[in-house]
Amino acid sequence: MDRGVCWHMVKGDNGKPRFNRLADHQPDLEHCAAQLEMMRLRFGALGASQSNVTGAYQGQFLFIQPEGAFTAQTFDGYRYPFMVRTGDGRFAVPGAMPQ
Repeated sequence: MDRGVCWHMVKGDNGKPRFNRLADHQPDLEHCAAQLEMMRLRFGALGASQSNVTGAYQGQFLFIQPEGAFTAQTFDGYRYPFMVRTGDGRFAVPGAMPQ
């Protein structure tokens, strides 16, 4: 719930979630999603094969997946799409791209 802090979530050794501070001073959910996507791309460039990344921003869970970015109130809750991928793989707000 820290204001403006973007978190990356991983499962700890005991199976419980652990949150690592990824970025401070993020103005909104979209910027946090962009930070998580940049982290995913950097790890991919280093050889990691992880295509899904989970994070959190001010009480909202974020799920970065190949189809886009999704958000949910709880980890196991219904995931709502809030950013989709463009034809070249970038994120865009649904409806921002012409059909």
